[in-house]
Amino acid sequence: MNINQKLEHFKEISLQTASQHVSENLDKYKTSLDEIYANHKETGNTASKEIIETKKAIIKRNVKKDYSNQETDLKRSLTSKNLYYKKKIFEEVNTLLSNYKSSPEYVDFLNKKIKDAAEFADKETIEIYIDPQDSELMKSLKTPSNGSIQMNEFSFGGGIRAVIPSKNILIDETFNTKVSEVEENYKINY
Repeated sequence: MNINQKLEHFKEISLQTASQHVSENLDKYKTSLDEIYANHKETGNTASKEIIETKKAIIKRNVKKDYSNQETDLKRSLTSKNLYYKKKIFEEVNTLLSNYKSSPEYVDFLNKKIKDAAEFADKETIEIYIDPQDSELMKSLKTPSNGSIQMNEFSFGGGIRAVIPSKNILIDETFNTKVSEVEENYKINY
């Protein structure tokens, strides 16, 4: 073999070896890129899922917040309506009480409450107080044998107050007290 042939043979073997190395390196590089792509894809999918879950949580939180705000607004509105109707009802109650106080039944009511208070006092001295607005009814009231009837200093809307001094007992049968007790516990049910 001469030098040219040897060079040609060397060239062929070198090219073959280089081609084989290039092919192997290209396969390794392709495999490496495929792995990087798969990892990138998996990371991207995981990140996407996390973003979606975060967005879902934010949406759920906003929906709950909106629901809570609407519920609060409805409760506020309902409370406002309750107070309005409660006020109207008790305005009517006061009007009815005012009408009742000008009827003959009111005098009977006062006499019954005076009698009940005197019976409760038994034989102890009792002081009965009536509303200053009921002063014209004083002559129609029956004074108990164990006490006296007096005009109260302040108005209490009607009814009577009785005091048994020896026992430190106050009997409160006033309309203001009765109405305020009912009004305090009154609830409108739907």
